[in-house]
Amino acid sequence: MNQGQSTPIWPLGGVKVVTPGTLVGLLDGFAAFKQTAGGYVSAGGGIYQAGQTPYRCHKIVFQVDPANVGKTYVGVRNFVRGTKVGLIYSFPPGNLLSAFDWAIEIPGSRNDIEPENYYVDADTANDQLIVTCYMVGSR
Repeated sequence: MNQGQSTPIWPLGGVKVVTPGTLVGLLDGFAAFKQTAGGYVSAGGGIYQAGQTPYRCHKIVFQVDPANVGKTYVGVRNFVRGTKVGLIYSFPPGNLLSAFDWAIEIPGSRNDIEPENYYVDADTANDQLIVTCYMVGSR
C-alpha cells in the first residue's frame, strides 16, 4: 500500500522518543517501512536507499503533543540538539490549553520533501510530535 501517493493527507501520527538523545525518524514507526543500516525495507520487500523511498510530500506539519513534559526537536539525520548542529526547529513543552505547530514546506513544489530525511528528539522520555504530511496532486 502506497499511502504517500494515494491520498493527499498522510497522517504519520505520534513520533515518540522513548530514549532522549536517540533520534527517531519520521518513518521509523510507519508500518510500511523498517529502517536498516542500508536504507529502508518496504512491507512488500523492496529496498530503498536513503532518499529513494516512494514517499514524498509537499508539506510536513509537526504538532506538539499537549501532554509533552519537555522540549522536542526536529532536525536532519544525525542532528545534535546540544550543539544545534543539524537542528531545524525546537518546540516548547506541551500545553493543555493550546497546541503549537510548525511546518516544513517548499512553496511551488510538487512533493519534493522526503519525510525519511527528518528526525525527532526530545528532552523527556516518551514525549512526541504529532506529524502529518500533505501531498499535492499525484507524483
